Amino acid sequence: MTQDSAESGADKYMDSKPVFAEHHVPREQGRVYARDYKGADPAFVLMHGLPDNLHIWDDLIPYLVASGRRVVSFDFLGFGASDKPPARPIVSSSNSVTSKPSWRCWALARSSRLRTTRLGL
Repeated sequence: MTQDSAESGADKYMDSKPVFAEHHVPREQGRVYARDYKGADPAFVLMHGLPDNLHIWDDLIPYLVASGRRVVSFDFLGFGASDKPPARPIVSSSNSVTSKPSWRCWALARSSRLRTTRLGL
């Protein structure tokens, strides 16, 4: 096999759009939007950073799915297609009130503990 044919084989995966099941998983503060791509377990669970959403993985997912593995990607609460809970004021030790940045850090810490079993997928 030549390098040209190997590259063209990889390119076909990049252009394809794998089929996924959409889920809106109820959580305490709102619904988490998740996409579940069929494949063999254990699943790759893809978590975005701040301030991104699950679309950050759109170019990688076709390769993972083509390898036969299950892939789950989701939007943290407050991002992408997940619910946007209202910012809750948090009082710091200096009695100043902060809102969204502290809320996002809390949501990230809490949501990062999600696993496919907790997502109900």
